[in-house]
Amino acid sequence: MNNDEIYKYLYDDYDGDWDGDGDGDGGELDTQWIDEIETQLICDDYRQFIKTDITSVSFEFIYLGLSKEIVNIDRCVLPLIKPNMITQNEIFQLIQKKQRLAVGRKYYNFMSLCFYHFYINDDPKSVSQYLYSGGDDGDGDGDDGDDDSGNITEYTNILSIETIYFQPMIRMFHDINCFTVVLFDD
Repeated sequence: MNNDEIYKYLYDDYDGDWDGDGDGDGGELDTQWIDEIETQLICDDYRQFIKTDITSVSFEFIYLGLSKEIVNIDRCVLPLIKPNMITQNEIFQLIQKKQRLAVGRKYYNFMSLCFYHFYINDDPKSVSQYLYSGGDDGDGDGDDGDDDSGNITEYTNILSIETIYFQPMIRMFHDINCFTVVLFDD
């Protein structure tokens, strides 16, 4: 391919002669699709910072052996039937399904359910502060801001739960909300 043929495929912003014939009438290059893609990418990035309903929750199952050593860890995501809430029945069905460990089909008893709920108040600066600090709340006590950005609730009796409600939150933090179920070999 010679230089004249290469110039046909290049767009020269300076003289507008992208067809390479020297007359400067190179025509118009359709860049609208580039603008649309850039706009879409920017909108997608901003949507990460808009509060939305929580439609699924992560579960982590920790299986303990007879001497309380960790035998297995299993993870799954549970789509919620109704956004921003999970019922006792949904939790109970999932735990009941996971009580039999696939390896050896051994049955494990329920010990506790811990729920980590992440939240940041409505002040946009708090999101920036949390991300900038790497999760440390900056008060010098070495914790990760449990009192400012999240908390852990432990349930030892599933029957005491009726419904757990979630507040809509910034989409980029949805995956942080997590249930940890501890099951033990009896």
